[in-house]
Amino acid sequence: MGRRTQEWRSETSALHELTEGSVVSGQLYVERAGKVVYNESVGEAVPGSAMRSDQAFNLYCGLKPVVALSLARLLELASIDRRALVSDILSVPHSPFTVGDVCSHAVGLRDPDAFRYFHLSPSERAERLASSVLVARMKRARVVYGEVAGWRLVCLMIEALSGHSVTSIVENDAASVGSKDLWFCADSYDDHRVNNIGCYYDTSVNLPMLHDRLRSFWSPQMPATVGGYSSMESLGRWYSAVLKVRAGEPMFGLPSPTVVADWTTTATQVGVNKDSREPQFGLGLMTRLDTHGFGQAPSPESFGHSGFLGLSFGFADPTNQLAVAFITNELGRRSANPVVNRSKWIDRLYSLIGLS
Repeated sequence: MGRRTQEWRSETSALHELTEGSVVSGQLYVERAGKVVYNESVGEAVPGSAMRSDQAFNLYCGLKPVVALSLARLLELASIDRRALVSDILSVPHSPFTVGDVCSHAVGLRDPDAFRYFHLSPSERAERLASSVLVARMKRARVVYGEVAGWRLVCLMIEALSGHSVTSIVENDAASVGSKDLWFCADSYDDHRVNNIGCYYDTSVNLPMLHDRLRSFWSPQMPATVGGYSSMESLGRWYSAVLKVRAGEPMFGLPSPTVVADWTTTATQVGVNKDSREPQFGLGLMTRLDTHGFGQAPSPESFGHSGFLGLSFGFADPTNQLAVAFITNELGRRSANPVVNRSKWIDRLYSLIGLS
């Protein structure tokens, strides 16, 4: 079915075979039917520091599914349907938008985007991301990819329903299913955690993207799209847990099998984009992964999400009992462009483990 390899760069590693050597730094984690097939970490996490399997990276939108299912669990505990109004949960002036609308990637909240967010002062963030302001700005959108604003609302709803910080809720839920290297921001500057963050860098110029590791840029309680950290092992284990629950095995830290099945099924199909694809979304997740550039290998029931310009992705394939998580931390290398090459990599992965 495959093999596990050591944590060092090898010309015979699965990562090398999948990418034809184009990626020299990354992590790959694969489970099939609950058994680990690959758990590889190769290259450098930061220039001069070897990659480890527990190295965390900021996954940005790649953590949306984790945060969404934490919200789904809390809604279920409170006997609240996903058709509940966001304005009722957050106690702000009436709005017709529901929880499902916010998690469907189609609520029309695009400002500030993830990059602009980092340039705002703390006071500007508080002003522009206040719950009443965000709810008032929501509008129906045909083609949209929600980033900071919509997912700030998801975090606020988690805190309103639980009475605890979104940080603690998401981390505790992840730890409950065996994903202890998955965490969501930090309540205070944590040297241990920050020292374990890998950075994205262009190997041609050795220029690291270090904003996550510098104290002056640290901002706790960030929205899901700019502040979710995980190793691929932990992300892959989370997807494996979701598969088990979806198949009917209840698990603390996730909603019931019925709710998981509902949220991982297509809820929104947006208009045709420039690539002539019609991206489909569940609630907090991408569905019909062929509409998101994952190729034809994953079954139509598969669900997952990509993060930070496609440099990372995770997905689960219920038909083949497969959970996959992948990251490369290289920027600027055309040969390693993850968006262009992702479908080819996934095709090769399925072939390597005997799934044509």
